[in-house]
Amino acid sequence: MKTCTKCGETKAFSEFNKQSSAPDKLNRRCKVCVRAYHSKYYQDNKEKIDQQKKDWEQANLEHHKRVRREYYEAHREAILKEKAEYYQEKREHILSYKKTYNRLNRDNRNLIESKRYASKKNRTPPWLTKAQEIEIKSFYWLAQDLNKVTEGNYHVDHIIPLQGDGVCGLHVPWNLQVLPADINIAKGNKYNAEAGQIMERHPYNGC
Repeated sequence: MKTCTKCGETKAFSEFNKQSSAPDKLNRRCKVCVRAYHSKYYQDNKEKIDQQKKDWEQANLEHHKRVRREYYEAHREAILKEKAEYYQEKREHILSYKKTYNRLNRDNRNLIESKRYASKKNRTPPWLTKAQEIEIKSFYWLAQDLNKVTEGNYHVDHIIPLQGDGVCGLHVPWNLQVLPADINIAKGNKYNAEAGQIMERHPYNGC
């Protein structure tokens, strides 16, 4: 047992962080007091800390992006699972927020939708056959059916994004898939290994 020098309570050793420079190799303050100290320090210096963080990220932008990308790739399944669980838990709140936001920002929403429509139209090649056009529609029919049956929220996703970072795909059947909305949103406009395989199989899928 050890007594915290801040709160004066005697607690188990497990309630103290390790500190190699201390005689007993444990911090003088318990974990609760340390967290309280850091929380208060952040609140008292929030603007300064946030600005320092922004300045560092801006000065080390490429490094910051690389670290975030590597972390995402290493923990992709866990991140997507966490996002899916969060969406299911907060689904009603999220849908209500989006509905309110779209209503209050209708002009901006219309601009985004018009840009996406124009992008999709420009990425639809004229050489598609009627059968392929029907196949494209089938993805949207499937998403609609899933939304009705499961009361969920499904999107038709472009495996290689229409407006990706350094790459753009086409609005063609082999570049489409149906995904839960939260997974599609988490995926964003990223180009991944699966997309690379699609590109190799279909050389006319890029811009």
